[in-house]
Amino acid sequence: MGLFFGVGTFVVNVSIGIQRLGWTSVIAAVVGGLLFGAVMALFVARQRRQSDGTSMAQTVTNAVKKGELPHGASADEWMPLLERRRRQARLLRWLGPLEFGLFSLLAVYLIVTDGSRVIFWDAALVLFLALAIWYPINSRRQLRSIEQLQRQLADDPRSAGSAPVGGS
Repeated sequence: MGLFFGVGTFVVNVSIGIQRLGWTSVIAAVVGGLLFGAVMALFVARQRRQSDGTSMAQTVTNAVKKGELPHGASADEWMPLLERRRRQARLLRWLGPLEFGLFSLLAVYLIVTDGSRVIFWDAALVLFLALAIWYPINSRRQLRSIEQLQRQLADDPRSAGSAPVGGS
């Protein structure tokens, strides 16, 4: 991830004229990529610890996407996980459009003020607007699915579905 960030920022910065091609820009991209990679590694490790590991986080994600609990899912284990996912979806329902709406305004500003008329800012504007629209739609879908899963747990707290807990 850090490699992609470093190479991506290097290519973008050189292509839009923020940096010139040279050793200092290469070193800055490498250092930036390493720092980004380290921060993201810490973030992912924290997320995995909070979700009882990678397989459980993936199992919860799959359950929310499919709307089905895995076989043997217990209410004691799943209710806190689903509640946490519900809080995240409710937060992103308004924070996603706000964040990417502000990014869209920044992209418009850069399109207007950047004399070189680089297509990068136009593409960024389209991406930011698409994400600002996608977040509330996806959050509503996730919230409906989570509520359905919580109802399944309330109706039958012993088990549901067909896949083993923590696995595929």
